[in-house]
Amino acid sequence: MILSDIGKIIEELFPEVSKQFPEVKIGEYIIMPDHLHIIVRINDTNRINDENSETRLIASLQSEKIKIKGGITGDNNPMFKNGIPRIIRWFKGRATFEIRRTNKEFSWQPRYYDRIIRDSHEYNAIIQYIKSNPANWDNDM
Repeated sequence: MILSDIGKIIEELFPEVSKQFPEVKIGEYIIMPDHLHIIVRINDTNRINDENSETRLIASLQSEKIKIKGGITGDNNPMFKNGIPRIIRWFKGRATFEIRRTNKEFSWQPRYYDRIIRDSHEYNAIIQYIKSNPANWDNDM
């Protein structure tokens, strides 16, 4: 696949994901003319297994004047976890900043499709799909 200027910027930014999110590794990927496929591996070493953790919100002790980080869920708000939504949001924002330096009209499609890879058979099938994607690309689009 011959990358456009936008594709080159996206490829250059992939290493920054692991700098921003040290527990994230970028796996196999392919940048296509109008989309990309990427395997993101998250090694969650900071997961709290104790359900009685002190981060639990006690509503009766909250002052109405104190703004609580994370709203009702406090520190358990999923937006503070380094999951796929946060990683994608960060990457799209970072890439958009760089791309709009030369292409003011650039925008991402609003959604993305994600899937958990559950075993080595599925992993190998997805890698094969990623590798074969350029050969299956319709150049008339």
